[in-house]
Amino acid sequence: MGANKVHGSQQRMFEDVGQELGLEWQAQEGSSVEDVRKIIRTHFVVVNFYDAELGNGHFAVMQEVRTKFVVFGDPWFGPDRKMLIADFEDCWRPGTYGKTRWFFAVANN
Repeated sequence: MGANKVHGSQQRMFEDVGQELGLEWQAQEGSSVEDVRKIIRTHFVVVNFYDAELGNGHFAVMQEVRTKFVVFGDPWFGPDRKMLIADFEDCWRPGTYGKTRWFFAVANN
């Protein structure tokens, strides 16, 4: 994907890989939690958000959208990491650069 120790992964890299591998994918910015709730039924969804605990932008796989919480499969903190929807909406942006309220979704078929 072209990530390195200085810059890490970037949103566009997911889109580049989806294109290169011929995956059935879509990316969307300016999204809502309701958008994710709908697409998560048929796609694996990656989101990028600012993680205050880590102090930078962070990617995670959205596992579930519940009534009050979102649940992530998180590469740093592990599976089933929960966050209040309101808190997630406040930090659903990249750490330094990139698209706000962005997700990358790959069909799970």
